[in-house]
Amino acid sequence: MKRVGNIIISILPILVCYGIQMVVYTGTLIIYGLIQGFQLAAMGETDPVIATKYILGGLSVEVLLLISAISALLALAVFGIWYKLLTKTEVRTDYSRFKKPKNLMSILFIGIGLQIGITFILSILASLKPEWFESYVKVMEQLGMGNTLLSTVYIGLIAPFSEEFIFRGVILKLARRALPFTVANILQALLFGIYHGNLVQGIYAFIIGMFFGFVCYKLKTIAGSILLHMVINISGLLLEYVLTDRVLQMPGMVIILAGLSIAGIVYGTVMLTKRDEVDEFDLSNYR
Repeated sequence: MKRVGNIIISILPILVCYGIQMVVYTGTLIIYGLIQGFQLAAMGETDPVIATKYILGGLSVEVLLLISAISALLALAVFGIWYKLLTKTEVRTDYSRFKKPKNLMSILFIGIGLQIGITFILSILASLKPEWFESYVKVMEQLGMGNTLLSTVYIGLIAPFSEEFIFRGVILKLARRALPFTVANILQALLFGIYHGNLVQGIYAFIIGMFFGFVCYKLKTIAGSILLHMVINISGLLLEYVLTDRVLQMPGMVIILAGLSIAGIVYGTVMLTKRDEVDEFDLSNYR
């Protein structure tokens, strides 16, 4: 019964995430609505129906991105404190393994390999299942995909820190109290996929979520998954300018991309798995 309770508790943080998003969205909408309402009233427009349509229609990409950024920062504060409380009785983290050049290079290879693979798979799915991409495209448009300074900072810095403390920090830590690492890792990755809210993003978020948890396990620190998350997101922004639709449609590009992706992931994983000395550890000790 205690195990079941711990499993349920490990799922609750994602509800907290949704709650934070709802509070920030509602609060921002109220403030934005009041400002726009006063401006409309000053122009003599008092019809509530017209005012509502005007306000909702005026939610630009920048406003939606700002809401996402504020939500992520608030979640980072909440889950950062939560994570600190969960780990306050643990031995202070030894970052020596994380700082080793071979492990840093492993993260780089895995991250770029995963991002190339994601780009390759998305290009195939876009042609085979275009209907799956409607909600995905809307999300990408909302994020601006690095077209502004705010979107770049959010995608490359804020989101990696926030999401890692939520999923590989609090959720994985709680899940480990009731489940072996492999099952706990699958659970947090599944919740990570669901959290993204659309099928396409959810599928690849689940896959990379497994790698994030794996890196935490091997390096005994959440710093590893944060760095991997940043590498994937930033390389995604950069590869968007390299792997254009024209490039992806070139003959032989399928084989090249598949080869680069597999090589990067396999090589990085092997390097990360290879240890300088045999030592056993429990995931509950990572911070």
